[in-house]
Amino acid sequence: MTIGGHGRRHLWFDHAPAEPVAAEIADSAVWLAAEPAPWVFAYPYGASGADAPTLLARAGFGAAFHARPTASTGPWDLGRVDAEDPAFLDTLDR
Repeated sequence: MTIGGHGRRHLWFDHAPAEPVAAEIADSAVWLAAEPAPWVFAYPYGASGADAPTLLARAGFGAAFHARPTASTGPWDLGRVDAEDPAFLDTLDR
């Protein structure tokens, strides 16, 4: 099991200005400080913003999950599979 962050206010990172996104990430890091790092982050609504990977790395996170059941393009764009999604079985075949 992995302990990670998700933000406090569940902002759309791809629409929010950089300052509130940075605050969400910083607040998550403070909350996780007692847990072994690096932590993971699940983007609220599965959406990342352009500055999020840099901000996450600076805050001590090691990877982040988006909300698409697709292959990873790197540590800040990991796929996330929802077992209740009707496409779940198709995802397993990839």
